[in-house]
Amino acid sequence: MTSFSQLKTMQIRTKLWIATIGLTIFCAWKTTQTNDITEAAWLIGTWENKTPKGSIYETWSKLNDHEYIGKSFITKEKDTIVAENIRLVQQ
Repeated sequence: MTSFSQLKTMQIRTKLWIATIGLTIFCAWKTTQTNDITEAAWLIGTWENKTPKGSIYETWSKLNDHEYIGKSFITKEKDTIVAENIRLVQQ
């Protein structure tokens, strides 16, 4: 039969072991983030989303090596409404 203090010591060791493994996995789980704006090159062009209320368009172009510009607008019948102007800038 184990004593209460031995049981408590085993519980503490088990918790420390689990915490150590968890910390090891957390530290090893490294995500690589890149700040390369060229990965957004797929945006270039005009995109259309048709809805029952009209079509939504987004047009993207490359301004320079560090910036893309975009504009979204909505067409409903013969009206065109500019929704937003967007700048995507790598700093």
